[in-house]
Amino acid sequence: MDGTTRQNGVRVLTLSKNGKKRQFTRSILIISTFYQRRSASWLITHIDGDLSNCALSNLKWKKRGTVAKARRGEDHPNAKLTDAEILAIRADPRSGRIIANDYGISRIKVSRIKNRRVWAHV
Repeated sequence: MDGTTRQNGVRVLTLSKNGKKRQFTRSILIISTFYQRRSASWLITHIDGDLSNCALSNLKWKKRGTVAKARRGEDHPNAKLTDAEILAIRADPRSGRIIANDYGISRIKVSRIKNRRVWAHV
């Protein structure tokens, strides 16, 4: 059994049987041990939002659509900006390059925020 960690902090284990390898997240192995495996329309969520915390008490099955709604904007674990910063970027009359430097994001991201291609819910 071999394990690696993805960029988002999720631990992935590689299991092999008869020379065939398959990768599983640690959370799927833990929850599948104690609960019946769900269809592809279900995802495992971490209740506290910490992807490295794979305690059974922290894992829960959720329908795919409900997970996406819950992990939007600043609630998403990879979010670099807050809702207040998004509103400030939209109201800022300066050039995208200057705004991008101030917030540590790309000029393209500033453009997408101002044109509501991303963070449209704010």
